[in-house]
Amino acid sequence: MTRVVFGSGVLNIGGRFWGYTVVRMCRMRDVVTGTTGFAAPAAKSLLAGAIVLCLMCSHAHAQVGEFGRNKPTSATGNWHYVQTPHFDIYFYEGMDAIARIATTIAEEAYSQISASFDYRLRNRVPIVLYRSQGQFSQTHITPSLIGEGVGGFTEFLKNRVAVPFTGSYPQFRHVLHHELVHAIVHDMLYGRDILTGVQQSDIPLWFIEGLAEYESSPWTSESDMWMRDAVINDYLQLDGYFAYKGGQSIMYYIAEVYGPDKVAQILNRLRSFSRFGPTVQAVLGVELEDFGKRWEKDLKKVYWPEIVDRDEPEDIGQSLTDHTKDNSYFNRNPSFSPFGDKIAYLTGRDYYTSIYVMSAIDGKVLWKVVTGETSGSFEEMHWQRAGIAWSPDAQRIAFAAKATSGDRLYIVDARNGRRLDAFDFGFDGMFSPDWSPDGTTIVFVGVRDGKSDLYTLRLSDRSIDRLTDDYFDETDPKWSPDGRRILFASDRAPDVSDVSAQLLYQTSDVYVMDVETRAMRRLTADPADDLSPAWGPEGKHIAFVSDRNGIFNLYVAALDSGEGSIDSATRPLTNILTGAFAPSWNRRGDKIAFSGFNKGGWDVFVIRNPLDSLREEPLRPAYFLREGKISYSSRHRHLATSTQSATSPDSTAGFSIGPRTSPFGSPALDILAFTRADSARGGFVPKPYRSQLQVDNVSGQANYSTLGGVGGQLYVTASDLMGFHQLQFNTSLYRDLRDSDYGVFYQYLKRRTDYAAYFQQQRTWYPFQSVDYYGGIVESGLVESREISTGVYASRPTSQFRRFEAGIDYVNAKQSVLYDYLSYGTGIAASQEATIEALLTRVAFVHDNALWNMFGPVVGQRWRMTVFAAPPRANTAPFGVVTADVRRYWRVSKNTSLALRGAGGRSFATHAQNAPLFYVGGLPYWINYDYENVQSSQLVNDAFSQFVFPLRGTNYYELRGRSFAILNAEYRFPLIYFLATGPLNFVLSNVGGVVFLDVGRTWEDPTQPSDPNIARHAQGPLGGYGYGMRINLGVLVLRMDVAWRTDLRETIGSARYYWSFGYDF
Repeated sequence: MTRVVFGSGVLNIGGRFWGYTVVRMCRMRDVVTGTTGFAAPAAKSLLAGAIVLCLMCSHAHAQVGEFGRNKPTSATGNWHYVQTPHFDIYFYEGMDAIARIATTIAEEAYSQISASFDYRLRNRVPIVLYRSQGQFSQTHITPSLIGEGVGGFTEFLKNRVAVPFTGSYPQFRHVLHHELVHAIVHDMLYGRDILTGVQQSDIPLWFIEGLAEYESSPWTSESDMWMRDAVINDYLQLDGYFAYKGGQSIMYYIAEVYGPDKVAQILNRLRSFSRFGPTVQAVLGVELEDFGKRWEKDLKKVYWPEIVDRDEPEDIGQSLTDHTKDNSYFNRNPSFSPFGDKIAYLTGRDYYTSIYVMSAIDGKVLWKVVTGETSGSFEEMHWQRAGIAWSPDAQRIAFAAKATSGDRLYIVDARNGRRLDAFDFGFDGMFSPDWSPDGTTIVFVGVRDGKSDLYTLRLSDRSIDRLTDDYFDETDPKWSPDGRRILFASDRAPDVSDVSAQLLYQTSDVYVMDVETRAMRRLTADPADDLSPAWGPEGKHIAFVSDRNGIFNLYVAALDSGEGSIDSATRPLTNILTGAFAPSWNRRGDKIAFSGFNKGGWDVFVIRNPLDSLREEPLRPAYFLREGKISYSSRHRHLATSTQSATSPDSTAGFSIGPRTSPFGSPALDILAFTRADSARGGFVPKPYRSQLQVDNVSGQANYSTLGGVGGQLYVTASDLMGFHQLQFNTSLYRDLRDSDYGVFYQYLKRRTDYAAYFQQQRTWYPFQSVDYYGGIVESGLVESREISTGVYASRPTSQFRRFEAGIDYVNAKQSVLYDYLSYGTGIAASQEATIEALLTRVAFVHDNALWNMFGPVVGQRWRMTVFAAPPRANTAPFGVVTADVRRYWRVSKNTSLALRGAGGRSFATHAQNAPLFYVGGLPYWINYDYENVQSSQLVNDAFSQFVFPLRGTNYYELRGRSFAILNAEYRFPLIYFLATGPLNFVLSNVGGVVFLDVGRTWEDPTQPSDPNIARHAQGPLGGYGYGMRINLGVLVLRMDVAWRTDLRETIGSARYYWSFGYDF
């Protein structure tokens, strides 16, 4: 799966990096605007820089900058680049082979896209290549976290394309071609000002992603599977992954029903007439809503008849899992234990990708082996290319996972998941281990230097042996029952060179290798994809997955001792409606477990007595293969079922459905020896990358008034191409620089330790009033606070989930009473000023493995321990502060969760009155707060004080003291998933609800009056309980809470209504 990063997180100026800087730069600004919609633009609304800065402070990567995951950089080498006629290709040292192939892919893709759109690039496009998915996840081109489900992205600021190599060159070609469609469309529609163009555009995501898929990939069995399942099970919506496959389906529908030229016409018309709906109507002659209804009706005509001819997964096998009940989404890669009574499998049942063991009889979950994605050892579990291997005695399990330092092969106790051993050989990727029958050796797939090969690991001496050495992609190796052969899938072909252009279009076949002689035999030679082979009992049969009829089904073949393929001895085991994957055959031979796709997810099924269930007749082809089209109403011949003549007779590259891609004019072209690097720019001679800052974004607004003069906001960001150096400038101008707010923030992110520096000024005005104990106003006025601060920081991640932070700040804070009216005595008091200067040192230890939904964390835990102190200076006494904040989240049911948070802190000083205070009360980004009732007694210096929230039911400053404790509890649940009139139109979505309880307490308030006749400040316990609603507006979350104030003995007063912005804690 690929995605475009629509500038998401680009304007976050350090959310995950430093809370102190971000909070103080954002504290004044609460103005918010802009929404996004389902059928509206992918990104929308031009936000002033200061506004976006403030909002991003509480984004998912770091709530108020204090939490968030990390991108620990493990690579320490150098980057280089080469130039083709249209692209600048950047790559890490040691990636020359991948970069050479990429030059050809990029220029060939450009030729096809340019011809299709009738457009020539105006600006060069930078392409950044990563040697592995792990290195790709560490990219700083975007601050967004990159999971293993993301195959590449194209960003808006510099129109950079970022793509990793994961082992398969056909996949690499597809993803790079897909992302180049985005880059060329950006250049075509928006020129250099892509961000502004996208923000002002209403082009829906399904068109953007569907067009890229349409241009980069033929219609495949996978595309057809997703659409068929969605239509038959009535969950078709054009969001998530369906923006890709649904959008691709729409592009083909347009081409087949209205004509292939109409797709390009829509795109070209959008250059001058930017509104999407009217453009579609002008080109196709039908309104967008009616078009959507016609497309959906056409899909039903194509797919509904398939129900008659094919089986649901539960019709042919026993269902052992149900993703619709436990919300697991996927239950994949089942693996029978050696004794056949248990099955280990990968599942998302607890939100994280984990390994569980269940009964092979009834599917009862027996125990969890490993929880993935929560620690530095198992940052990613390779769920898309996984393999789980039992030891012959069923006591241990082997699997591969991404650790902070790179991919490792793990051996754990099969019962409790205790790590017994870990192997790190410096591979770019490790996948699909399988244990030999004698228990001495493990075979696995290793990716290194652009090659995906088979290796064996001898456990006794920890040595590895390379079995293959070429550019073909080997997958899913399996030991034979006698331990003499290895079964695997590969996109190799006997008469196809591994460096020819045909490599980029190959499909997979099943092979078997003699371990001693390394001799290979090609078992299948079908132009379809033959995948995931598994041995049958005694090694006399094999099972594998194939899309020979356009649907991924299980096939079984009898093995002989001869040469050549065994296609004539192959029979279909299933005739499934959606898809069957990853078979595992138990040792007795009476059961095959597989992962079946159905109702938008994967589940584990078991077929009993498979050899008695084989079908004699070939399976009926899917509609798109049978008819050579995907649309029932097609009037234009648009699909081609073979390009075999353009390739070697022995190639499997001919199974392509669609005109969008084809092998190069010369299939035998050596793509390593030949390069499309521009000879006028030095050819393929890698040049060292040198960082150079370039402006990414400038946004703002200006105003003028007779009394106030010139004012406005300005936000500027700049970075180098790799994102190693990032600079932000933010200002809110008022008359002159002395009266304005501004800040400069710089980050250096190239190494494992991240560094940052900042300088800022912030000016704030507070109205105040003071009352006597009878409630009468004694004093009122206006206070100005001006703070200048600068600092340097360092952050050292130990994993994606933990980091150490350290920093030094210099703060100069000045507070002036500009206007002071006394009700008694003199009337107007004299002006008062106070200045505090301090040097602060800070250290923190942070942990965060929480997973989020659209409103906040839903599962996992987060904690932060912080210590900061100030040594004595001329007008500042020494002090220290210690705080702890612990948050835990549990999933209660399918879509509900419970969140608990406990926090506390204490400040210290030689003289108690010099210790900073904690102000407990209110909630962040509170937009309906009445600022006119701030008490004068609260106008103490707060340059080093901390605000603690949420504490609904109270006001800001309500509780104060040198120590505090707060407890928050929320039960979170969905209210509205979506309301839609059809697959192309969106009305309302993303509405959630909460019920909550907040309780806070402070101690040691030095501002308490000594006179017992004067009312003392409350110190709690105090808080509130109630309910609330959350609406995700795309760029932020709008929160509405109704709270009843309580002191834990009784409810005090009537309900209070809180409107605010930001994610839940």
